[in-house]
Amino acid sequence: VGTLYKCPEYPIWVLGSPTHYTLIFSARRSDSQLSEEAQLEQKAKKIFVENAFDEGGLAMATNLSNMLEALGLGNNHVRLAQAQTELVREDVILWEDFRSWTNRQFGFDNMPSRGVSACNRIKLFLYDGQDPPGPSLRIVDLELSDIDPALAGGGSEGDSFAATLHTRWPNAVVQVQPPVGTDANASAS
Repeated sequence: VGTLYKCPEYPIWVLGSPTHYTLIFSARRSDSQLSEEAQLEQKAKKIFVENAFDEGGLAMATNLSNMLEALGLGNNHVRLAQAQTELVREDVILWEDFRSWTNRQFGFDNMPSRGVSACNRIKLFLYDGQDPPGPSLRIVDLELSDIDPALAGGGSEGDSFAATLHTRWPNAVVQVQPPVGTDANASAS
């Protein structure tokens, strides 16, 4: 899915399933925006993949000048020489080295967020109008993290909704609350 679908101008997402559509939205516009660091990483990854000769992990050193030009760092022989010294190993450039070097060039060298905004929690609303059982509104709490939930005792195995949210917010801990207006402690009749 493209960037505009995952990070729309307004925080409204439509999810499709085999039987119906649901709507996820946020009251804060910033919840749909990527951080500057994440935008840079996305741009760098696209440029790297366009110049890679495998699945995006390796690029030839002969493409380095074009890669820097695409990043807006071209036409600087000193920077090109520096990049060649720091990135090229046996005529090959590794993605992780390129990502780290690019982040340093744009001033993100000591920021570990990797796309996670300063706000570590996001509150979304899930509207499902399927009939039956009838319209419902749920609160979805996301706790953003750089730790894989599977390693922290969570994960989304078997939960397709959480797995879908992880395509936009990787490693987020997803908690879906009962529908608004229902008593979670009430017993079923």
